[in-house]
Amino acid sequence: MSNRRLNVRKIQEILRLHYGETKLSNRQIANSLKISRPTVKNCLVRFEASGVKWPLPDNITTQNLYNQLYSTTTVKSKRTIPDWEKIQQEFARPNVTLRLLWEEYKETYPNGFEKSQFYEHYRRYVKANKPPSMHIDHKGGDKLFIDYSGKKLSYINKLTGEIVPVELFACSWGASSYSYTEATHSQKIPDWIQSHIRAFRYFGCTCSRQHKIRRN
Repeated sequence: MSNRRLNVRKIQEILRLHYGETKLSNRQIANSLKISRPTVKNCLVRFEASGVKWPLPDNITTQNLYNQLYSTTTVKSKRTIPDWEKIQQEFARPNVTLRLLWEEYKETYPNGFEKSQFYEHYRRYVKANKPPSMHIDHKGGDKLFIDYSGKKLSYINKLTGEIVPVELFACSWGASSYSYTEATHSQKIPDWIQSHIRAFRYFGCTCSRQHKIRRN
């Protein structure tokens, strides 16, 4: 990811969109100005560390604003240790990876933890702050946990170009975590039952009539 400094115009736009009447999120600002979200965050962190207040003073020049934000000492006093609680909250969001969180952190604190250190410290934090839980032993073949995924998938109909949402059926054995998943058009009873039938066949729990074992 790039650590290039922003030009003054974009700095002013970031501040206006963040602190002004619009109060856009970092993601919205990044999309509007066609820059990365970590770059927006980096600019705002530098602004807060600079001591300059919003709205900008009338006597501040554009060059002075630039120097205030991007002087070599602007963020030196800021802590480089991540806010692990916030990192954990962000990591729980859909499509957020630990690598993405490290890249955003590194964009803000170039002299901060390298990736391996960041990962290790995060693992230690999670281990130290893991809530107590009861360990449950499962017998092989005893319980099959079944549910639909909260996030839907979709496919494109090649004939119409329509984006068709689908449900993600998933089930997993408690003892082995051996799993089966499939997409269906709905969560209605017919789809629910047929998904179970296909899952049981996949696991080898049932056999079709054609392969039914004959008893003497």
